[in-house]
Formats: sequence, C-alpha cells, structure tokens
Amino acid sequence: ADAAAEAGNNQEAYDYYTRVLEVDPKNSEAWSGKAAAAGWTSTLASFRLPEMLSGFQRAIDFASDDRKEEVKHDAAFKITNIIGAYYRLARDHVVEYISLNNVWGEYLEQCNLMISGLETAHDYAPTEETIVDYLIFICRDNIQGIGYSDPYAVNGPVPRVKTLSPEYEAHLRSRLDFYVAKKKELNPAYEPEP
Repeated sequence: ADAAAEAGNNQEAYDYYTRVLEVDPKNSEAWSGKAAAAGWTSTLASFRLPEMLSGFQRAIDFASDDRKEEVKHDAAFKITNIIGAYYRLARDHVVEYISLNNVWGEYLEQCNLMISGLETAHDYAPTEETIVDYLIFICRDNIQGIGYSDPYAVNGPVPRVKTLSPEYEAHLRSRLDFYVAKKKELNPAYEPEP
C-alpha cells in the first residue's frame, strides 16, 4: 500500500489500505494512508473530503499516545496539500466555464468544503501558518468574485462579474477576519492586503 501511494497509484493504494483495515481495523497508519488516497482520488464531480477527514480522525484516534501529535501534524500536512491541489483544479474549471449556469455556485460549494477541511487541518496543527494562509486566500478569492466576458450575451460579448450574496459575503468576511487575526498571532509583522 505504501509503495503504491509513493508511486502515485492512489486507487491501488486505497484498495491495499482497505485490505489492511479488514484484517486490522485499528491500524492508524492504514487509516492515514487510506484517507490520503481517498483525497488524492477526488475529482471535480466527487470531492472525497468527508471520507478523507473521517479517515484521518480514525488514524488519530487509533494512534498510540506518544504518536498522536505526530499523526495530527501529518494529517494536517496531507489535508492541506490535497486541498491545495483540488483548489487549483476547481479554480481552473470555474475560470474556463464561468459563463455557464451553475458553475459559480458549484465552485462556491467546493470552496466551502475546502474551507471546512482546512479548518480541520488548522485544529490539528494550530501553529502552521500555511494552513491559515490558504484559509485567508480562499476567503479573499471568493469575496473578490470573478470578472469575465460573457460570450452568450444577446448583443455579443459583455463584461460581467460573479459575486456573492450579501449574507454569504458577510459570513466569509467574518471567517476572513478570524483567520487574519490568527495569522497576526502567529506572525506579528503580518499586514493583510486591502
């Protein structure tokens, strides 16, 4: 299973880790490996975040007391990397297809899931600045919206902007303020962009 994961064969790794867990359901390393493999096999149509987070939590639960913190930090690192890769995939998709119906709404739902995943990672590793940076970045990115040229307008291409509802923007701004404050705690020299 480990060899398959290292080679980037994530579905194969997932299958092998599942077999290990059938024999030893309390194997922390197998839960962690299966969780990461689930995350890496995510697609735009199927973001396996809930399965990934559940697997990492089981890895932590079944870890020995002397390894719990190490397993938490490892989970936070893997969650952040997987969400970073998924974000790039989702962002490229929304930029390419922004003028189509539902694409912006789907993107916001994906971002909401990514934020919740990163918040779990932050709980596991509260002093890791990279996680806070991602949270700030995704909140800011959604608040700023996306400008584009609508090729389907009646009289030819028209410039448009996709934005948030006032309620969701207020929610994201409160999350953004919270994580900006966290970033300042971790790095007193930090100055957020306007």
